[in-house]
Amino acid sequence: MLNWRIKPFLCVIAALQLVMLGLAGLAALGFDAPAIRQIVGFLYLTFVPGLLILRILRLHKLGAIETLLYSVGLSLAFVMLLGLFVNTVYPFVGISGPISILPLLVTLAVAVAVLSIVVCIRERRSGLVYSDHCSMKCSDIFLPPVLLLLLLPLLSILGASLVNYYQNNIVMLILIGLIALVAALVAFNRFVPQRLYPLALVMIALSLLWHWSLISQYITGWDIHTEYYYQNLVLTNSFWDSSLYSSVNNMLSITMLAPIYSLLLNMDTIWLFKIVYPLLYSLVPLALFQIFRKQTDDKVAFFAVFFFISFWVFFGEMTNLARQQIAELFLALSILLLLSDDMVALQRRLLLIFFGFSIVVSHYGLTYFYMFYLIIAFILLNLARSNTLVKIWGKLTGKFSKSHGTAGPPAGSTGILRTAGTLNIGFVMLIVVFGLAWYIYNTSGSTFIAVIRIGEQIASNMTEFFNPEAMEPYILLATGLARPEVISTQRNVFLIIQYIIQFSIVAGVAYMLLNIQKAKFQSVYIAFTIGSAVLLLTSVVLPYFAGFFNMDRIYHLSLFFLAPFCVLGVITVFRWLFRLVPLKAFRILNNGLFLRLAVILILIPYFLFTTGFIIEVTGDVSTSIALDPDMAYPRFNEQEVAGKTWLSSNTGTSEQIYCAGDLIVFLLNGDFHWGYREFFGETTQIPDDVCIYLDSLNVKRGEIKKSPEEPTEYIKLQSSSFSEEVLAHRNKIYNNGGAQVYR
Repeated sequence: MLNWRIKPFLCVIAALQLVMLGLAGLAALGFDAPAIRQIVGFLYLTFVPGLLILRILRLHKLGAIETLLYSVGLSLAFVMLLGLFVNTVYPFVGISGPISILPLLVTLAVAVAVLSIVVCIRERRSGLVYSDHCSMKCSDIFLPPVLLLLLLPLLSILGASLVNYYQNNIVMLILIGLIALVAALVAFNRFVPQRLYPLALVMIALSLLWHWSLISQYITGWDIHTEYYYQNLVLTNSFWDSSLYSSVNNMLSITMLAPIYSLLLNMDTIWLFKIVYPLLYSLVPLALFQIFRKQTDDKVAFFAVFFFISFWVFFGEMTNLARQQIAELFLALSILLLLSDDMVALQRRLLLIFFGFSIVVSHYGLTYFYMFYLIIAFILLNLARSNTLVKIWGKLTGKFSKSHGTAGPPAGSTGILRTAGTLNIGFVMLIVVFGLAWYIYNTSGSTFIAVIRIGEQIASNMTEFFNPEAMEPYILLATGLARPEVISTQRNVFLIIQYIIQFSIVAGVAYMLLNIQKAKFQSVYIAFTIGSAVLLLTSVVLPYFAGFFNMDRIYHLSLFFLAPFCVLGVITVFRWLFRLVPLKAFRILNNGLFLRLAVILILIPYFLFTTGFIIEVTGDVSTSIALDPDMAYPRFNEQEVAGKTWLSSNTGTSEQIYCAGDLIVFLLNGDFHWGYREFFGETTQIPDDVCIYLDSLNVKRGEIKKSPEEPTEYIKLQSSSFSEEVLAHRNKIYNNGGAQVYR
């Protein structure tokens, strides 16, 4: 649409705006249009502001993929900032509930109208002529490869429904098998053409995200319940109170984006978190594909992204972190911009600032890691200009000094010695200052103080370098210092594959650094890669560092840069191995064959393990809630949710609630937010004026966790001290067969 003539472009924008206003008006009169309003509202909020801003910046030469990515990113940032403006300014003009449907809709309509006028003025003065020709045909949708790819998210929805209602995982197993088949077809250049790689990655990513997020009729996971609580406060009060002491409360990706989408789409936030946020997050693999293909080629980029989304944190952990999903989208767009060389410097800097600020207001943890990457990359890029460092590196590698002497890099070099470009001290300082100012001012310094305390604790334990007791369990497992909690043949095979992947990443990075002048990788990307290596090394070396920041998420973040080196490393290892074979025929095999071997022997088995497919079909202890309806996980049935709703309606959030010391605490956190206490089988005393909530584990299975000191041991509820000393003296005031309330 950026290349359309101005008249048809603005006609489409105006049509969407009028339809959106008309649907909202009908809903106010009691005539809501299910599905239509959600679809139109999503298109309106997610694309319209961003497309207008891109045309104002005259970014007409972007490809289809980058147009899609930047328009979505700009729209999300615009919606968050518009909500912040409305929330801050409107109370001063007498509007006490600014975060409500009427003020938001009117403000957004006016903002879109103003942006449209600016577009009209800017393009009239430019004198440029554009075309409304579209290369895509409607008939392309009915091509067999496209239909297969579009089938994947549909199977994900169907599979989740079967698991939720019938405890049947057969469709989920078929889905995972089809995804593996698509990867194999791409590896062997069959059925899926190269031009469909972007679509394939988005559909695979979306199906994996939905196959996890759609399990249960309620939100599942840990942090997401706290996120639900704070966005619900905004919806209930029609106002965002930034003075509340909480780091989550000051993330606009939760307190602005979620309520605005929920109101304008007339969509329950639970389903917003389960459907819309994963849909937006599925664009991260698309952005990474654009990044990786600039450094390698389309085939390697495809499988680098496939490896990225195969890591279980992408579809298992991230669906429980709504704010980080949005922040990672902005991070991927920022990286893509830093590596872009086909955009005017001013345009790129404006977008970088826009997305950088959006990261800051979306997720505090990712912001600090983003600062770390920027600082490390800036230092490395400036050190790389030193002739002394060039000479030292040339002697170490034996490459640079022989080929080019010591005077400096060859003209047009794409190695790390290239100029830093847009990554300058001004941008780095701007992000650091804005990030620190936002967290110190809006969170009363809570996140900043938390980071300082973490630093102090790490510093006080500096003598415990490489101490296994100070290492996070996943680090011990990755370094071979521990065994899996569940030991089986399948787990041991998976562990071997993981070690091969880790070795391949190291080999890929080492090969690139030793051949840095021949590398296609851009200097900024190489600097970020070294930053990832430093981050992972820090997680291993510094005591308790990985435990504070969660090693799974650190590794997931590092794959934003290290994923291509897994693929390239495996290819390099295979090449080395075949050179050792005495037969000359094996020494001339090309990289295409090595890539296919990597996919078939390493990447696809890795994917089948991380999704729980092999674990499930071989009868091992399940690792996926999408495949095992009984797996212990913070997911809740309708009866437990109904019990929680009854509590919220009849007791109020200020009243003390006691619940079983189990996963059910996360359910109550969505309404009561730490306004509860836990009981166990050995509990003998509870205050008289409180409510006691029993979940399905207590009611249906008749079990209760024994004590906080023994978190994996359960005993019978009826024979427990808690039942005899507490429940026997209380009245049952609510019972739906799967949840009960006593008082």
